Amino acid sequence: MKKIIKFTAILLLIAVALSANVVSAFAQSQYEVDGWRTSVSFDSDEDAYKFDFYTEFDKSPWLMDGRLYFWTLAEQKAIYTARQYNDLDVSADFGTINDHGKFDVGFYVHASGAGNPLDQIDAWEVNLERGADDKTFELKLHRFFNYSWAGAKVEVSGLKLPMNTVNLRVVVKSGTLYAFVNYEQTSRISYYIGEASGYVGLRCFYSPNWVDNFAIIGKGNVSDGSLDALLNEAQAIDGDKYTEESRTALNNAINAAENAQGQYRVDEAEKALKEAIDGLMEKQTYQAMAEVISQAKLLENIGGKVYTSNSWRALLMVIERCEAIDENASESEISYWTNRLILKINDLIRYGGAQ
Repeated sequence: MKKIIKFTAILLLIAVALSANVVSAFAQSQYEVDGWRTSVSFDSDEDAYKFDFYTEFDKSPWLMDGRLYFWTLAEQKAIYTARQYNDLDVSADFGTINDHGKFDVGFYVHASGAGNPLDQIDAWEVNLERGADDKTFELKLHRFFNYSWAGAKVEVSGLKLPMNTVNLRVVVKSGTLYAFVNYEQTSRISYYIGEASGYVGLRCFYSPNWVDNFAIIGKGNVSDGSLDALLNEAQAIDGDKYTEESRTALNNAINAAENAQGQYRVDEAEKALKEAIDGLMEKQTYQAMAEVISQAKLLENIGGKVYTSNSWRALLMVIERCEAIDENASESEISYWTNRLILKINDLIRYGGAQ
């Protein structure tokens, strides 16, 4: 008997792997999700530490033999706490142990705040419902806020689906939620929910039910440390060396990075911070510009014979532009053209073999 059970388990694992590949391929071709990725599956009780289990009655959901069970008649939640997400692709198989009971399970796929995942959920939820002795599931999109049920609202209700076991897949991309059922390639629900970051969780109201083959592929709003490193670099910069305009741009970028919430804002803040650092312009005076012009003119006697025509022509154009600037020009203009002239001097390319 044990050998039969083991063999059956192996067949199930193979089937799961094949079906996962089908879903993943579609997810990548239709809803490309860049950046950090993770997949989670209930292979053993070792996965339990990645979840916070909550229940309003009796005992919490629990893992057994690679499957998550919901056993009580009250609301339960399993919140995936290892990471927060914006764009994600989450899926699972759902079923019930009691075909004659009510059925209500689903995903918390997007919560702007889950300080207390049991009582203070502020989330969108895609769930499957059916009444006692009803053989058809109904797909619904709920909006939960304040408390679990206080203020709960059905935003979208999908078609009823006759089946005993269902694979539910939810994709959130650029703030739009798509709900798929049983590996269909056309979403049953499409709805804009916004771009704020949130937790991923499972929810069950009636039971006993089970959840299997749970997986997440997604991009989260916990950075890989690159933004923090960039912030440290920016905050250590001596702003007195640079023009007021470029220094202001840097300070604005630092402030945006410090207050960025959600992956979209984090990505934008990191890009803006890089641009602000690269755009820092060293302060130059009109006198300093005159000295650099004199230095460049000393090269004229040998320029045409020693340097390549392109690099020499570029230098002459910048010299001409600098000579047209008067001492009443703005700090930004004087600094920009002085630094550009220094750059062109350093960029001069000698002909091969010339000394």
